[in-house]
This record gives sequence, C-alpha cells and structure tokens, in this order.
Amino acid sequence: MAATGTSGQFEAAVGGIVNQFLRDLVGRGANTVSAVRHRDLLVVRLGGVLTKLEESLSLDDAEEESRTLARAIRHRLVTRSRQRLVATLASATGSSPVAILHDCDDRSGEEVFVFRFAEGDGPPRRDARSG
Repeated sequence: MAATGTSGQFEAAVGGIVNQFLRDLVGRGANTVSAVRHRDLLVVRLGGVLTKLEESLSLDDAEEESRTLARAIRHRLVTRSRQRLVATLASATGSSPVAILHDCDDRSGEEVFVFRFAEGDGPPRRDARSG
C-alpha cells in the first residue's frame, strides 16, 4: 500500500505488517490487532501474543526472574530484527518510522509497538482539514 491511502488503510497496513513480523519472528501472531494514529505516532496493540513457553514462564508468580526472562527474550528478538521491520514498513507503505518503541505485558499477553513517523510522512491524518 502506498502512503497516499487513507489514514485507516495506513493503520491497518502497519498493524498487519507488525503481526506478520511477530509471526515470522516468534512463530505466533496475535489474536487481535488494533492500530491508531495520533499526529506523528502510530500505536499498534496486539493481544494474545504469548507463546506456550512465555505463558508458562509468566504463570510463575513466585519467580519474577522467569517473567523478566520471557520479556527480555522477546524484547531482544524485536530489537535485533528492527531493521527488517523498518524495511518491510517502508516497502509496503512508503513510510519509514524514525523511532520504534516496544513492550510486552507478560500477564495480559498484550504487546505494543509505537512508531514515530516524520511529520508529513504517510497519508493525511484524519484530523487534517483542507481549506
């Protein structure tokens, strides 16, 4: 999808790309994906992302170290594959993020990506007015 599409199409495209990125990276995509754009930020929230191993580590309330390990591994995988994600986004949408923030909640099974795009990069914002 080119950057000239609507804001909703841009949000959907980025959400799909992130879900496929996770599927390729950890072998499991999300059960739910939602994305919303606000000014130069695009937030992608993915639900139900934990693998069986991550779920089992997260259930061990007595072992904070196990929970920390599961989050650290996922964070490291995403960080090491960042360039691939940026290249895929640029190829599919025509826009490259200038910053990516990421975190995963091991208790809720939700993962969040926040992308900051250069001002004016991507489709017109929903709140953009002509005239």
